[in-house]
Amino acid sequence: MVPRSRARRRLAAAGLLALAGSLAAAPAAAAPALAAGTSTSAADENWLMSAHQSNLAEVASGRDAQRYAQDGDVRNMGEDLVDDHRKLDETVSDLARKYDVFLPPLPTEAQRRAITELQNREGDAYDVAWVRHEVATHRAMKSAAEKAVADGEASDVVAAARDAIVVYDRHLDDLADLARDLGIGQQPEEVTGGTGGQAAAAAAAATTRPATLLTALGVLLIGAGAVTSARRRRAMTGAMTGGTGVPGGGGA
Repeated sequence: MVPRSRARRRLAAAGLLALAGSLAAAPAAAAPALAAGTSTSAADENWLMSAHQSNLAEVASGRDAQRYAQDGDVRNMGEDLVDDHRKLDETVSDLARKYDVFLPPLPTEAQRRAITELQNREGDAYDVAWVRHEVATHRAMKSAAEKAVADGEASDVVAAARDAIVVYDRHLDDLADLARDLGIGQQPEEVTGGTGGQAAAAAAAATTRPATLLTALGVLLIGAGAVTSARRRRAMTGAMTGGTGVPGGGGA
């Protein structure tokens, strides 16, 4: 019997290949002619490539959520990701054909590895890890799109990046709702320098030690003062008796 996690990885690998094949096999629209003076910069081309790979990863991640998530809202979110990122990728692919930009056929190695790691979780643990993963990836995609808007030269690529940001923001809002419903981010903060009572005990000990040292030093100083006073009294008594031990001095 094949372990469930290994079976999931095989399904995911097959799904990624099928996804790449289906996108490649889609009928290519005629690339529109370039307008005079229209060209792409490295920022435009880099964003088209990275956005395409991110779209592939998001479609795969959304499909996984539909299969493996326990929470119904997480499964619905996965469906939204599949639909929205497919639409985003249609625009990206059209622009890549227009400007003759090569699009990688698969997500990046890091993206594939992250999806595989999620598949090793089950139940609530999968849902929580998936939502956290999607929040991180959407923030990264938004940052990349904002850079394309700021640095891009081709007006239609910049417009596509700006439109993608709108979708990313909507997804981030939905993910924030999911995170709140699942209780993500409400765990107590980890105490630096220890855990639980160990840290509290260490802090209390650190506070108590200086006070204890000061008390001990005070006792030593008081004791030393008492000894010095006793010695002075004995010396004064000896001087008054002339060393005989009788008050008042000489003989009768």
